[in-house]
Amino acid sequence: MAKEKVTYTEEQKAEALARVEELGIRKAAKEVNIPCPTVSKWAAEAGIQKTKKKASDQIAVSETEVKKAVSQAGQKLKETVVEPVETMIEDMKETVDKAKLADEMAKGRKQAEKERKKEERQEEKEARKDALLKPVQKAKAAKMNIVFQSPMGGAITPEEVAKKVPKGCTDVYVRIDENKIYWVKKEETGSVDIW
Repeated sequence: MAKEKVTYTEEQKAEALARVEELGIRKAAKEVNIPCPTVSKWAAEAGIQKTKKKASDQIAVSETEVKKAVSQAGQKLKETVVEPVETMIEDMKETVDKAKLADEMAKGRKQAEKERKKEERQEEKEARKDALLKPVQKAKAAKMNIVFQSPMGGAITPEEVAKKVPKGCTDVYVRIDENKIYWVKKEETGSVDIW
């Protein structure tokens, strides 16, 4: 009685050849449950080494593959963990820097506000002092003989100034350098020449 010819699929053949590269012909044939001569023939046709590789060759290949795998794993670890963590740390540093800057700005604003209030208090104090001293100064000025002297020659007294401006003026400004007397009377203003 003749043996029936068994036909194998391309997938079975591909699986057997893949296992041959890994395990050698005998173990691969046993694992895929295909006769050893058939697997050997396929390996020869595909140009795959029929015998199992030497142990030293396998170790060298394994060592290279391990180094490559470790390198790839390290790169993947760097891409998936290290780089995002570094980015997160940089973002956190930037946030901390912004917070510090905001804090410094707030302190600066508080300090500026404090200085402004201090200046306002000082100005108010000076204004109160001036208001208290103004009548005293007016009384002193009324008792003095005041003469405005021009560097270009000529002089004018307060009495002469009073004669040159309209009656009822509340304020008078003498600008000798401009040869002008400026006056204010209620809502009205004006000027006259000194000489």
